[in-house]
Amino acid sequence: MSKSWLEDISLLEDRLYNLHFTDDLSVVSALTKLQNSISRVDSQEKLALQCRLFQFNVPQLICASLKQDFSRIPGGWDQAVIMCGLLVSILEFGTSRNQSKPVELSDDLITETVNSILILLRRLQKRSLYLKRTTQSDLSSEEVYHFIDRIINHLHQIMQFAPQTALLVVDSPWFLQLFIVDDPQLMAVFISLLVVCIQIQPNILQQMEQSQKVSILDELVYHFAVLDSLETVNHTLNCLLVFLGCETQLRTTILKRYRGIQLLVARWIAQLCDSNKSSPAVDSQTKKMLLSLKSILGEFRSSAEVPASTEPVTEKPQEQLDEQQAAKIIQSHWRGHYVRRLLRNANRAISNFQRKYRERQNERDSYRRKQRIEQELQQFVKTTRRRRWREKLEMELNLLSSLPAPLVDREQSRQQTEAAVRIQAAYRGYQVRCKLGEQQTLAMRNKAARIIQSWYRSHLSRRECLQAIRLAICASPSAPRGQIDAKKLREQTLERHRGWTETNPSVPMNREKLEELHRTTQLRLRAFYLSRMKAQQQAETRRVNLARMAMDAELLLGEPTEYGKPDAEGQSRLARAVANRCRSPADSNNKDNRFDVEPFRCRVQPIAKLAQDEHRQCLSRLGRPWWTVVMREWNKKSVQWLLANEAQSEMGAETVQNEHITWSPDDLFDTSKGTSVVDDYERTFQALGVDNEPILGMTE
Repeated sequence: MSKSWLEDISLLEDRLYNLHFTDDLSVVSALTKLQNSISRVDSQEKLALQCRLFQFNVPQLICASLKQDFSRIPGGWDQAVIMCGLLVSILEFGTSRNQSKPVELSDDLITETVNSILILLRRLQKRSLYLKRTTQSDLSSEEVYHFIDRIINHLHQIMQFAPQTALLVVDSPWFLQLFIVDDPQLMAVFISLLVVCIQIQPNILQQMEQSQKVSILDELVYHFAVLDSLETVNHTLNCLLVFLGCETQLRTTILKRYRGIQLLVARWIAQLCDSNKSSPAVDSQTKKMLLSLKSILGEFRSSAEVPASTEPVTEKPQEQLDEQQAAKIIQSHWRGHYVRRLLRNANRAISNFQRKYRERQNERDSYRRKQRIEQELQQFVKTTRRRRWREKLEMELNLLSSLPAPLVDREQSRQQTEAAVRIQAAYRGYQVRCKLGEQQTLAMRNKAARIIQSWYRSHLSRRECLQAIRLAICASPSAPRGQIDAKKLREQTLERHRGWTETNPSVPMNREKLEELHRTTQLRLRAFYLSRMKAQQQAETRRVNLARMAMDAELLLGEPTEYGKPDAEGQSRLARAVANRCRSPADSNNKDNRFDVEPFRCRVQPIAKLAQDEHRQCLSRLGRPWWTVVMREWNKKSVQWLLANEAQSEMGAETVQNEHITWSPDDLFDTSKGTSVVDDYERTFQALGVDNEPILGMTE
């Protein structure tokens, strides 16, 4: 067993030389395996193995491994606790008296050990705070507290054989991060750790900086004033008494910085002594510590308030003494009331702040939780929609593959037509909406023009009336004013104005005329669009027909003859098929028979399309495609040819006489011998009564 472990230790040493910080899972598993083996062996082998580990610098590797996050490692935080135990056992062996030459631990190793353990405690503290905000975790808060207690016990063991560790723990920047926490249980644990460090090295407070002392005192007094847990108050009082006992100068700092601490101590004493509020089993130890703290602070205040001058006090009148005594009593009562009010307001303000902060945190957590649920729901909906879309496409593909090709083509054409109609409708609506603004502007301009014209016509009418009256008056200037018939003149003017308004109406047309004009315009516009579309279709049809006629003419004139003869028998098959189709008995004796030009006047479909349709009809009448029959015939002949050759090879060339020996695959398409498959197909077509050219088919 020792040989295998020596190899493992050598491997760990090589890894240590190659890196300073590692998250290699194999290193953690190997260190855990070492600790388990050390716990199972006897004392002699254990000492030998610890000596070997200490000589091979395994503690440095353990310190580097303790800095990583063990929540991502198989085994979790149990592995970290086991590695801490292995580290303590190795360091304890290096300074034990059982060794022949005890080794003094270096400051770098102790510092690295302390930092690694404090970093591990800080990770566990963060994990405990995270577990209070969420419920989705495999680790509980009690398990985290248990891990922290075990790691702090290992740290206490290191302080027993290395007292300088206490000063390194307190001076580490990680300690303040661990000490300042809102969790009462964690606060009690780290206060106990601080008390143990001070008890191991009482001169720690003299070596600490003033800012660090003030930070620790602020946290202690804050928990002493806010928390209601008797256990936490007990730990806080113990730490304060240890602080004041080791360094008396802190009493001045406490009295100047925390003016209401005496009132706070008195409140706790009253709460413990009150029979209505206290439990049946009152913690006497806490009461004693409260009384000790009150006496220490009271003695220091009384000694500080002793007057420096020792001049004899002259006797004063009784009335003056009574007034001074009354003023002092009033001032003391007022100061006490004022301090109590400040403390009550401070506690209320702190409680309100904490409540508001917790409410804000809860709202933020609930908002994040809702947002996460919404994101998960959206992701689920997207995934479901994509899956259903893929399934739909697969089903459509399977359906299309099982349907006939013409049906699929018709469906695709219909979908394309519907899509084109929708696109056109959307574009036309877009154009109409774009023109709607212009139409509204035009309507407003027309309305404004009508209003201006009506006002101007009224102005012209009034001016004309005034001119008529003025002319009538000017025509008879010598006549008296009473002889001018003003009423008749006004009636004439109004009649002239009425005739002018009738001949020049303000409204161009009424609603009925406008609707009739609109309907007429729509009909004419529709007729124009239809005529233009019809002209375009006719042009396209003419172009297509010309192209088809050119292609048919090229096929007809460019096809070579079959037999190479200049007579009518040597024409091509396509030419003979067209001639037979266009010739009729009524036109056979007609001299003006122009069947040669008739193929070029096909108005329905081209000649190539006619040939394709006749080929499909012949194949449907035959029942099978020609290539299937050809391949079947070819396979049959090839099998016969192989059997004949095998028989010839076995029995000899003289005894075997078979027509299949001389067979060749080209004989199926050789028409010179008269036994080809093509001749059979032509005879089949003639038997069926097809007057077109023979096309490759099959015989039943």
